[in-house]
Amino acid sequence: SYVINKETILNYAKQYYQKNREKKIEYAKKWVTIPENRIKSRKYHKKWETDNPIFIISQRIRSIIQHRLVNQGIKGRKSARKYGIDVNMVVEHLNKEAKSLGYSINEILNMNYDIDHIIPISYYSLPKEFKKCYNPLNLRWLPSSENRSRGNKLREEDMEIIKTLPRSIYPKEKKIKEDKC
Repeated sequence: SYVINKETILNYAKQYYQKNREKKIEYAKKWVTIPENRIKSRKYHKKWETDNPIFIISQRIRSIIQHRLVNQGIKGRKSARKYGIDVNMVVEHLNKEAKSLGYSINEILNMNYDIDHIIPISYYSLPKEFKKCYNPLNLRWLPSSENRSRGNKLREEDMEIIKTLPRSIYPKEKKIKEDKC
């Protein structure tokens, strides 16, 4: 089985690649220059992306983070990992959240749901507190209309949820008070 022979298989693959490197590179160059192959490849990747909702969510999270960085005046592509954000953990959490709502990821992506911050982004001092702001426990699925009407305000039901969150993800600068509801 693969697990038992993993190291042997990987060594063989490495040796094969080293022996046939030039041939493989030449083949790849020829393959890419054929327009039908590029079209075929694009279609395959497009289908793969739509068939893999986890990929879509991770791209959405990365896009949101990049947008926030640009809003903060931080230029250039900075990785979420640089700020201590584990996108895979976020995606895993959002997947569980979707299931707890009774939906699959595909269903929730096709419905009008947004990724919402329980403690609004505006409460955090970005980019210093990116890691806290994008902690999986601070994220949830919320219907788009509800998310937009909520804005950056805290509601009573949000305060109940915030009380259950660990204090380590609370923003330092802005205090969360119950009278904000």
